Amino acid sequence: MEKNIERVRCHECAVLEGQYHAPGCDAEICPFCGEQLNFGCQCDPKPGPGQRIPFIDYPIPCVKCGGLPWERIPDDELREISHRSRSRAEFEEQLIKATKKSTWRMVADKEWRTYVEPNRRRSIICPSCYRQIKEWIEQEGTRMDPEIRSYRDPEKGPLMNG
Repeated sequence: MEKNIERVRCHECAVLEGQYHAPGCDAEICPFCGEQLNFGCQCDPKPGPGQRIPFIDYPIPCVKCGGLPWERIPDDELREISHRSRSRAEFEEQLIKATKKSTWRMVADKEWRTYVEPNRRRSIICPSCYRQIKEWIEQEGTRMDPEIRSYRDPEKGPLMNG
């Protein structure tokens, strides 16, 4: 059975999924480098006819349940994040930061590091999943040392054992 997925519009130019972005849309992605065509893309020449990528929205869900935690971030803030971001990776990073500032993550960094394993600390976890994770860890008495670092954490350097 096929899933019936609702088509969404580009938050910048309002085209529907499957359509090409409007000319000059800030959200259009370069097919060569994967950066935003009008911001981070340094390709020369720019993509020509037949080389553009149609708009498809790929949301970043909660890593635990698959929910979309930024649904409560106001549209104007999402547009601002999009304008500031020069690449898809930067957009995702800024979205994660905005999510952490919003009502979706209202815990101190030390608490976050106590309950979320190192390789998931830069991920999005919705409030329901976070509360459940915290409850399970509290119930079992298995808190983590908040100073344990992930090998993926570029701000802290490589994982140190011992």
